[in-house]
Amino acid sequence: TELLSVIYDTKSIDPLCAVVCDSTNVNTGQHNGVIRKLEMSLNRQLQWLICMLHLNELPFRDVYKLLDGKTSGPRQLTGAIGSKLNFDPGTITIVSFCAIAGQVENSDTDFEDNLSQDQKYLLKTCLVIQVEYKPANERDIRFLSTASPGALCHARWLTRANRTLRLYMATKEPSEQLIKLEDFIVNIYAPSW
Repeated sequence: TELLSVIYDTKSIDPLCAVVCDSTNVNTGQHNGVIRKLEMSLNRQLQWLICMLHLNELPFRDVYKLLDGKTSGPRQLTGAIGSKLNFDPGTITIVSFCAIAGQVENSDTDFEDNLSQDQKYLLKTCLVIQVEYKPANERDIRFLSTASPGALCHARWLTRANRTLRLYMATKEPSEQLIKLEDFIVNIYAPSW
């Protein structure tokens, strides 16, 4: 209703030909999504310009569920890995961990300047995990020891990836599931960001 009022108030009914939004179901649902409701109200089709970045979350969510089990709410995870993700990074020490070969590459400063804090954290953590704990990484290790990986929330898979990576860095004997998650993050999830 609010969108329609803006369309009517700005006399944009005829020139409107496309809608830009993210790919959450509330926007893109084929029967009750916002775009479909707009089409029905305007009695014509619109071009859907959808941000595909949200689709990056779907395989990660399925892999996480397969390796760690279902969630128990928006902030409560019950699996062996997920139940350990609600931590203060300053309270868990980074240990000597094994590198996990990945596809994340270092980027130039201009690129990094356009990243959110959560995206910068993902980049830095992946780069450190791919080369293992050694003195050359000491500056990044110090940063990651206290920097926030972002709030834990079921809808924020980026921060879940950040927290999972940071948990790996603090685990002396990581489980096979945790290693598989790290491998997925540095080879599939993070590179697509």
